[in-house]
Order: sequence, then C-alpha cells, then structure tokens
Amino acid sequence: MQTSVRKFILSFALTILSLSCVLLVGVFVYSYRQTQEANRIADRMRNIFADSVFAEEAAPPPPTFISYIPDELTAELDRVDAILYELSQTQITYNTELILLRNRQFELQQEINAHQLQSAYLIGEELIQNNELVAELTLELTNVTAKLVELHERLHDLETQIDNYKLKRLDILFAIENPEESQLIYETVVQENRPPSPIILAREAVGNDDIVAFIDIPGAAIQYAVVQGRDNDFYLERDLYHQDSSYGSIFLDYLNCPYFSDRSSIIYGHNMRSGAKFHNLRFYRDRAFFKENNMITLITMYDVLQYEIFAVFITHHLRFNYLQIAFPDNESFLSLINQMSAISEHPVEIEFTGDEQILILSTCWGGGRTPYRLVVVGRLVER
Repeated sequence: MQTSVRKFILSFALTILSLSCVLLVGVFVYSYRQTQEANRIADRMRNIFADSVFAEEAAPPPPTFISYIPDELTAELDRVDAILYELSQTQITYNTELILLRNRQFELQQEINAHQLQSAYLIGEELIQNNELVAELTLELTNVTAKLVELHERLHDLETQIDNYKLKRLDILFAIENPEESQLIYETVVQENRPPSPIILAREAVGNDDIVAFIDIPGAAIQYAVVQGRDNDFYLERDLYHQDSSYGSIFLDYLNCPYFSDRSSIIYGHNMRSGAKFHNLRFYRDRAFFKENNMITLITMYDVLQYEIFAVFITHHLRFNYLQIAFPDNESFLSLINQMSAISEHPVEIEFTGDEQILILSTCWGGGRTPYRLVVVGRLVER
C-alpha cells in the first residue's frame, strides 16, 4: 500500500514538473518572439527616419513662375490682405476658445483628483455620491478633451492657410517691387518638391496614421517611433501594427497637441527588462551619464526639436502630479518646472521664466503594478 502511494506521489510530482517545464519553455518562446518582433519594428522605424531625415536633401527644382501685370498684382495684394485679416480674426477666436477649454480641463482634472483622494475616507451613501460626482466630472472631462483635439486640428489647418497666404503676400510684394521681372512666384515649388516628411513615410510603411514623431536619444540607445492614441490605454500593450504586445509602444499623451506646441508634452514607455523601450532612462540617474548625454532629439511632422535634459527623479505618481498639460497661467507652469528641478537627482543652475516648452518622459520604476515612476524632463532649446 505504501509503495503504491509513493509511486502515485512520485508520478504526480513528475507530471507537475513536466508541465512546469513545458510552461516555462512556452513563456520563454513567447517572450523571445515578442522581443524579436519589437526589435524588428524598431529597426524598421530607425531605417525610415535615418534615410529620410539624416540624409542630405536633394536640391529642389527651379520654381515655377506666373506672369502678372502691375494692376493685377495690386488687386491681388488687396485680396490677400483681406483674407489674412479674416483668418487672423478666426485665429484669435480659436486661441481664446483653446485657452478656455484648457483652463476647464485643468479645473476638472484637479476636481477629479481631489474627489478620488477623498473617496478613501468615505463610506456608505457619501462614498456613492462622491463616486457619482467623479463619474460626472470624468464624462465632462472626456467631452472637453474631444473638443480640444478637434480645435487643435482646426487651428493647425488655419495656421497652414495663414502661412500659405503670408508666402503669397511676400511673393506679390517682390513682384511689385521688381516690375522689370514682371513675374510672381505664385507657388513655391521648393515646398512642393521637398522630400516627404519621415512621419508620412513611417505611417505608410506601417499603415498607422497614429505615428506623430520619432524620438532619438543616442547615448541611451532609445530610438523609437512615437504614436498617439485616442486615450492613454490603447498603446500600453499594442505595437505600431495594433497587434497585442507586452512591450507596447512609445506614445504621446492623448491630450497633447501632436505637433508638440504645448507647454508640456508627455511621452510614456514601458521599462522592459530586456533593455527595450524606456528601460535605459535609468542610466540618467548616473551623474556622469547625465552630463554627457543631456540632449533629446524629437522629429515631428514639420520640425526637428532639441530638448536639453534638466531634471531626473523618481516619484509616486499619486503624490506628485507631474503629468500636467494645461496651465491657467505662467505661475502655475513655472511652479511645476521649479518643483521638478528641485527634486531632481542632479541639480542644474537654470533660471526658468515660465515661457519654456518642456518634454516629459515617464516610465515605471519597480516590478509589477508599481505606483512609482522614473521621470526625465527636458526643455526645448532648438526648433
């Protein structure tokens, strides 16, 4: 009897051991494939941006000219000036609306945070009422955010129109001041024949219009396409092809302007043990590395932006609200910058004015669902 029991226990233990081995092998294979796929996507993006951004641009063809007589030029100048005036008035209206929406967004976020903290101390009917209020505020915040996204798009289209008409106005003035040439550069073929933006090329290569930028931090070996979803959850565990991936993607906060014109732009990425994504941001805790690799390059649809890193810190994301985008005034923005600079592991001597534009890189610090974040912050120094 005892022999049978021993045989059963031994057989059962061997079965469990075999299943454990199979499970471990399966996890390893899955992790390996995820790593390979993430590396393949990252390499493809690096090649696209290296070929189209860092290569020398070919000389554009000569511009096309359209002939005008002086009277027609004067009439055309009056027409363009009238259009520019109307567009500028619309731009003022949009910017005013933008400020009001951002202020309301900021107020709603502050109210939601306050009620969420308060819920920890409430019970019964008071807790239910508090949660209902949070739900109402969250719904309003979602609607305000949707309006902000739409307004950003309209404002960008408007700014493009204004830029085009300003160029047209300069061309008309040139033609008026140089009547002997009697020609007007009505369309700048330099602009039309410029190589496509690398963002466009990346979107076409992947089939994903959510790509908004490419981040390059050579010293930390961080080179990835940056996407922006409709919320901050979609790309947490999805790659650029929208396929499930534990590596996720490097993504811009959904509340930010995709052209990085906000005072504060926030980019998130996982801290992968394999060294991928934002894992190497940890190197910035070393003082020597921080000094030698203090620049971040960000390639956007229309610009190449350079940020100088001025703060590195670890914080509890519920105790320090560093993830702020909208600010009611310069003082509140300046306060945030000074707070981040004050808690930085590497103090720098910079006198901030409140007119800066900053880039915040945020990743998890610690295993599992840790509430701690490693944060690297840079200020825009060149556009």
